Amino acid sequence: MIFTQLILANLKTKYIGKTIEYYTKTESTNNDAWELCDENGKDGTAIIAGLQSKGRGRQGKKWHSAPGKGLAFSVLIYPDISTENSGLFSIAVAIAIHKALLQYEIESQLKWPNDILIEGKKLGGILCESRISKNKVKALVIGIGLNVNESRDDFPPEISAQSTSLFLRKGIPFQRERILASILNELEIVIEALKENQIASVMHDWESACGHLNKTISIQENDEVKTGIFSGINAQGNARLIIDGKIKTISSGELL
Repeated sequence: MIFTQLILANLKTKYIGKTIEYYTKTESTNNDAWELCDENGKDGTAIIAGLQSKGRGRQGKKWHSAPGKGLAFSVLIYPDISTENSGLFSIAVAIAIHKALLQYEIESQLKWPNDILIEGKKLGGILCESRISKNKVKALVIGIGLNVNESRDDFPPEISAQSTSLFLRKGIPFQRERILASILNELEIVIEALKENQIASVMHDWESACGHLNKTISIQENDEVKTGIFSGINAQGNARLIIDGKIKTISSGELL
């Protein structure tokens, strides 16, 4: 059970999270957010699930959510930002999560394009979906899955070794409502920075928290694997790889 009043009590935002839709059980909070969008839902509405049965990540992957342990939620916003910078949304959300966790003395690392790690293990993921009109992102749904109080046994065997939680990192349980409110507070700051075209600042903050900056990595893009030195991101949120002394820009793919 998530107590929405406790979230609201810890919010410092002007609009993000001020309206909350809570579902004890749902298939996908992103789907719920789009349904709300079709009904002209309020800008900044947060959709939270006690249990999400069909949560999804990028490239059709499933996001596992332990009932009553983690956070599964989406945020609906109407950013009206150029599609040229739409790739920065996942980058911006990752920054918000990273900064929120610092408030609890938890140092996370960001993995391009949308993963949150602790000591190389996955803590959370982000899925941004958008609706575009006339080269503008008119509506955006930000989906976030974050492992909070999971123990090792809460993860399916196939992902247990690669997954972690705040509880496993610190050895103490966390109040999920406070964590969620902290993320929403930071999210509004970074989304507003994008709206004000503070692209360089957003890029700098993400690269400062990136766990593989200036390291040799491999990215699978479609059926091709590209290996090179990760030199950061560009103004569209694309990865920049140095391969044979030349910079290669990669817009989508999975870091292996």
